[in-house]
Amino acid sequence: MIKKLPKFFLYVGIFVLALGGSAYFSLHFLLTTADTVVVPSLVGKDVVYVLETLSAMGLNTKVAGRRYHPVIPENSVVTQEPEAGSEIKKDRDVRIVLSAGPETLSMPNLVGTDLRKARIWLEDNDLSLAWVSRVYDDAITDTILAQNPLPPDPVERGGEVRLLVSMGKRPKAMMMPDFSGLSPEDAILLAERWGFKVEKIHAAQTVDRPPDVVVDQSPAMGYRVMEGQGIEITVNRPRHKDGPERDGGGGMGFISFRVPAGFLKSHMELKASVGNSLEILFDEYVQPGTRLWFLLPDKDGEFFLYRDGETIKQSHEQFFYGRLKK
Repeated sequence: MIKKLPKFFLYVGIFVLALGGSAYFSLHFLLTTADTVVVPSLVGKDVVYVLETLSAMGLNTKVAGRRYHPVIPENSVVTQEPEAGSEIKKDRDVRIVLSAGPETLSMPNLVGTDLRKARIWLEDNDLSLAWVSRVYDDAITDTILAQNPLPPDPVERGGEVRLLVSMGKRPKAMMMPDFSGLSPEDAILLAERWGFKVEKIHAAQTVDRPPDVVVDQSPAMGYRVMEGQGIEITVNRPRHKDGPERDGGGGMGFISFRVPAGFLKSHMELKASVGNSLEILFDEYVQPGTRLWFLLPDKDGEFFLYRDGETIKQSHEQFFYGRLKK
């Protein structure tokens, strides 16, 4: 019986060691695997799916670039690192390369499309606009009339595209009328009636011509001009005999305003703040669509244009303020 005791304790010791080792390795496995995950297969998956999946697993997504691929759709994963099946700890980075789509694509039909929209599409698909040729056409301005390459020809990314674009209807050609001797208001109204734009008004000092009338124009009378073309007129502004010539930016100014279309008349007022007084220069009810031109007094002050009691804000289409240039 006594002889069997050592062997008994030996067995007990072996059992205790085995039990302790098993507990140690089990605990070590639990501790080391609690913060470890297996990287899933991401190739071919959409980037939104990848972001959601890796975020739920406690991993970070890093986009390492983009690469053209003939099969994998755009914005889907081409390669990943670490590879699928790898064990990594949480909060580690998974680097992915996204597909930029096939390196060649079928050219779409851009004819009839607005040029701005076509530019956006070309930029999004890594195509460059080599040149744009413009011609007069009945189509709306900036409408694409023709293209090269033609649809559905294949075109490589980075390739060039050429477009033919409408400039709108061809303007009418006419002979420049004679504005000489007209007041600036009449000259501006006549120009507008003929389809011109008075872009600049200059001032001159001519003693042998009446004051405040047009004494020169550009282009000259009889020249061939196009509808909508900008023109310039020069108004006689002789120096006053009873006072010195004014300095810096002086000279007669003008305001132009087109009353918006509608059904009711607009109450138009033009007021000048000179010194401590406010002068009313114009106060009338005007028909919708009427173009108003006001020549401003040659005096220092601020001028205010009102429509139905509200100050008119300057805009390219409705309100223009200028000054006669010497």
